[in-house]
Amino acid sequence: MPQSVAFKCTYNDGGEQLLVGFAETCSLDNIARNIKNHRVWCSYRECSCKQFSDRGMRGKLPTDPCYESKLFRVWKYSAGKFHHGKRAGEPIHLRGTEPGKFAILTTRFPEEEDTEAERKIIGLFRIDSVEEDNFVVSKHEGIRLPLEEAKTLYF
Repeated sequence: MPQSVAFKCTYNDGGEQLLVGFAETCSLDNIARNIKNHRVWCSYRECSCKQFSDRGMRGKLPTDPCYESKLFRVWKYSAGKFHHGKRAGEPIHLRGTEPGKFAILTTRFPEEEDTEAERKIIGLFRIDSVEEDNFVVSKHEGIRLPLEEAKTLYF
């Protein structure tokens, strides 16, 4: 039976003000924190933020370096790709979801990122389509939570 899906999003403070971020490239501090904490994509050698960090945080700030940096602009998300092993580069397949179900978007804020028990809901959208490369997409956008509300809404 088709189900809604929840995504674990790496914390992104890009565009964060009254609403949670996830709308632009992270701040310099957050880029450094995500790399230092070995977040999967952020610390991967092919990530433009990792390359930017390796250059001493000099030059042009990466634009749309990850799914998180444009999540609340394009209302599209994926489970990502395998980074290591014989399946490296292949998409991680979503199972059991379909249009009409929901994508629940979660993260752990930097001050609370030690355990999964601290995971918070940052937004959600109704899935309008599931693309071939395993992205779920909403044509009608969804809910991007206010920052203070998201910090209290446990997953």
